Amino acid sequence: MSQSPLRSYTTFLVFLGWLHVVLFTLLGFAPWLIFPGQPILGDSWWGQWALYASPAVGLLVGAVTGLGYFILSGVIRVFIDQRDLLEDLLLTNRRLLQIVESLQPGGRPPTKDPFDLTDLKDGEETMP
Repeated sequence: MSQSPLRSYTTFLVFLGWLHVVLFTLLGFAPWLIFPGQPILGDSWWGQWALYASPAVGLLVGAVTGLGYFILSGVIRVFIDQRDLLEDLLLTNRRLLQIVESLQPGGRPPTKDPFDLTDLKDGEETMP
């Protein structure tokens, strides 16, 4: 179909989403890698929690930022699939219409007016 650039764009958006998740998770591990042997000061309790929670916070931030890419990619894919379905239905209806028109006799019009009373006999039209 004609949506191949859009399909590749949705794949790229999924890649960007996973890239955000991985990069922010790695950034969350950065304090552990930067300060590997240094003791954490005992008087700052929030510093200990911040250091221990940094990978989880990095993963959470990466997942939240990547979520937008995942959602946008999914919405674009749904619209592309809907367009493909509508095109298939339209082609199927056109084929069926051609088949029905080819099966009808040539003398009669393909569609008959439901209010056409010319086929009624004269005896049925008279009122007593």
